[in-house]
Amino acid sequence: MNDDVNSLLRAADHVLIAFDGPLCTAFDPTWCQSAAERLRIMLGEDLPRAVRKTDDPFEVLRYAVSCGESTAQVFERQLYRLELEAALVTQPTEGALDAVRSLFGSGHTVTVIGNQSTEAILGFLGLHGVRTEVRRISARGSSRTTALLPDPFLLTEAVAALGTTSERCVFIGMSVADVEAGRSAGIPVVRYGRALRGVAATIESMADLGVGDLLSWRG
Repeated sequence: MNDDVNSLLRAADHVLIAFDGPLCTAFDPTWCQSAAERLRIMLGEDLPRAVRKTDDPFEVLRYAVSCGESTAQVFERQLYRLELEAALVTQPTEGALDAVRSLFGSGHTVTVIGNQSTEAILGFLGLHGVRTEVRRISARGSSRTTALLPDPFLLTEAVAALGTTSERCVFIGMSVADVEAGRSAGIPVVRYGRALRGVAATIESMADLGVGDLLSWRG
């Protein structure tokens, strides 16, 4: 573990981890494109150009929400089914499960953050045996689309529910949306992947959050 990450974790009581990327690899561009198309088919052909062209299923959901509550509920359930289907067949990101167990074992609370449905995230965690190590899930509820990443709401919601402050948290994210949300929420961001301006530290692998490294000083 590099010194920057070590220092951040020493100062933190709570670790928030983005579901998409750091924990699993299901929701890649190919999945997003397919999901957006399957949702779009349900809307018919008379759509705004932006909705017809997008590869983002959340943009299609946002448009469905604008069509009324009943339409929003139908599309939310369909997106939930697509997410659950993907979450139950995907493989965890290499090193992610050990990272969750390591953080839990070192006394940190772990919260999973995601634009995906709570049910899909719960299904993934249960299938891979780390449900008890995760304190909270802060994810998409019903068809609420204005509070999704990069909006900081899911992060600030988690901080409030934990009864803590942003300074006592670290957010492990991957996407630009994750980084923007973390910065807006005032939470130090450790980016899984390449370095990006505005992050507090970077890890190349989730395995960098090694069991031995954490337990040696939190144990």
